[in-house]
Amino acid sequence: MTSPGVLELDRVGMSFDGRPVLEGLSLAFEPGAVHGLIGHNGSGKSTLIRILAGYHRPTMGTVRLGGEPVVPGSPHRCHLLGLRFVHQDLGLVPEFDALENFGLGADYSRRRWRTLDWAGQRRRLHAALAMLDCEIPERKPASSYSAVQRALLAIARAIAPGVDGSTARYLTLDEPTTALEEPETEQLFGVLRRLTSQGVGILYVSHHLDEVLDLCDRVSSLRDGRLVCTVDTTGATRQTLVASMFGSGGAPGATPFHAGPAGSPPSPAPAGPATPPPRGVLERPGELAAGTGRPSAAPPVLAVRGLTSASLHDVDLDLYRGECVCAVGLSGSGREELVYALAGAVPVEVTSVVVDGEAIPSLDPVTCRRRRVAVVPGNRLPGSMVADFSIRENLSFASLEAVTGPTSIVDRGRERALARGWMEEFDVLPRDPDYLCRHLSGGNKQKVILAKWLGIDPHAMLIDEPTAGVDVGAVSAILATLRSAVDRGMAVLISTSEVSEVLDIADRVVVLRRGRLVAELTREEGQWSEQSIVHAMTGAAA
Repeated sequence: MTSPGVLELDRVGMSFDGRPVLEGLSLAFEPGAVHGLIGHNGSGKSTLIRILAGYHRPTMGTVRLGGEPVVPGSPHRCHLLGLRFVHQDLGLVPEFDALENFGLGADYSRRRWRTLDWAGQRRRLHAALAMLDCEIPERKPASSYSAVQRALLAIARAIAPGVDGSTARYLTLDEPTTALEEPETEQLFGVLRRLTSQGVGILYVSHHLDEVLDLCDRVSSLRDGRLVCTVDTTGATRQTLVASMFGSGGAPGATPFHAGPAGSPPSPAPAGPATPPPRGVLERPGELAAGTGRPSAAPPVLAVRGLTSASLHDVDLDLYRGECVCAVGLSGSGREELVYALAGAVPVEVTSVVVDGEAIPSLDPVTCRRRRVAVVPGNRLPGSMVADFSIRENLSFASLEAVTGPTSIVDRGRERALARGWMEEFDVLPRDPDYLCRHLSGGNKQKVILAKWLGIDPHAMLIDEPTAGVDVGAVSAILATLRSAVDRGMAVLISTSEVSEVLDIADRVVVLRRGRLVAELTREEGQWSEQSIVHAMTGAAA
């Protein structure tokens, strides 16, 4: 199986609503080679993949294969040309077996009269698996497969000759080792090397820099939609790759607000610095380093030991009053599940849980509310907000006792007055308490959600991705509100993928890798930077 021709991007640019996300990108991918693509969230990797897959038509530039222009904007055309893709979620239906999944996104073998040819489908599956030198139980549902078996099935589907006769020339993989253990990763790498020996070019997208250095022949680094460099991996190190991915410093700070008492909106914070001066970085392989810079000698408001879930392994975490802790980690590190595991919203096992000095068997959403631990999921609808409720109804949802009278009936006048106070302080638009939340922008939705939980005057808040899908102005307001709630004495844990925002708000950063809490960073010794955080996330030496 040969794959003649170089895949080239010549000064490719892409804008959304006038905002550039790729600018003048020129890259070349060669057949029979593995080309790594790295860059932090928002660097433009996903947009580049979608252009190659035909889902986006670039606003400028040209894509060529073998010197011939590729007409973008047609996934079917890109598939016919041999551009194949395995996305991070793999695109498998858990209830389907291998034969059924094998045709999804490609095509099924058919007989006359367009009926499915399962025997032909089986032959195509076996031929694709033989190319990869692997076996997968074809009649079992995909949910019963191991992580590496699911990945191999998705790859087999991508590289198999199509019913239309097309063959794979370039294969793009987006974070393929997220759910794999080390032996499974080595098995996958063996498969990819076998494909390159057959002439297939591989575009390997990953945050795991050690894997990029081990597997890839060359690596290109993107930052803010631009190509920073393309280098041979023989002369690269994790440190040089991290340096290419990130600039120094963080986003500018914002004017903070103080949260008020239960059921009331916040008041302006006193003048002063929004963030403490720099501190430093600690790391201990396999365990969380002992922290420094605690706001006081008081016991933690929340202390968890031995937290274990589907994605987390034996995590210990302390959260103190007057402290903001940000949890970061690469995709698949377990960071995405931390808030939900701490709140008992997913199946977990714990050694011990202590809230405000009192040991309890475990946390669950009801206990969290009773103990004044606010849990704010990342999915605003339906996780944090009722779409068909008005702003006032959503705002009072967590603190009905503040708007009910002696008969436990909601006082609509009191509810509207409370809503107007929060809406004014958070600058929620439009200023109509009866406006349906379904029609609010992402930033206004998040402001309503935060106001709802600040209304219970929580001791602690666990929040996942507070600024995802929010415009720049709303981001500043949201971070300022959280920071001022911390300054007032609340404990806040933020799980986030936005490293630049961490520098503005956090007192302490905890880093997860492969389900374990492995590093802690504090504001000491001038090491408070994006590079320090990313070094810890990737396992590179600081």
